[in-house]
Amino acid sequence: MIRLGPFFILGEPVAMGRPRFTRTGRVYTPKKTEEALEGVVQAIRDYEDHTMKIETISKPVHVVMDFTHSRPKRMRKGGRVIKGTKPDLDNLIKLVLDGISKSGIWTDDNIVSQVTAKKYYGSTFDKPYTVFYIFEAE
Repeated sequence: MIRLGPFFILGEPVAMGRPRFTRTGRVYTPKKTEEALEGVVQAIRDYEDHTMKIETISKPVHVVMDFTHSRPKRMRKGGRVIKGTKPDLDNLIKLVLDGISKSGIWTDDNIVSQVTAKKYYGSTFDKPYTVFYIFEAE
C-alpha cells in the first residue's frame, strides 16, 4: 500500500503559468513557475532525506492537495475560509503534478486516477503553504 507524505511547500501557492514566447519565437516557462516546480521537487527531496527513499511509482495513485493562501487584511480575524478567487484550482493542481513528475517518483502523471484538492485563505496567523499526499488508488 502506497502512502507518501505529507510533503510541505512553504510560501504562497503558485498556479502553473502558460508558456511564453520571445520575439524570436523561442518558448520558455515563466520564472515564477520554474521556481514553484523546483519547490515541489525540493519538498520531495526533503521528505526522502528525513523519512525514506521513494521507489518509482507505477500503480494508479490518488493525490490529495491542500493550498493555503495568505489571508487578506480586509478579512476579519478567524479560522480558515474557503477561497473562491484566483488562482484557478486546476492550475494549482497542474503545477504540483508536473513538479512530482519532474522529481522522478513517477514517469508520467497519467497514473493519477483521483485528485482531491482544496484552496483556502489561512487562519489569522497562518503562513501560506501547500501540502500534498500520495496514496495508492482504491
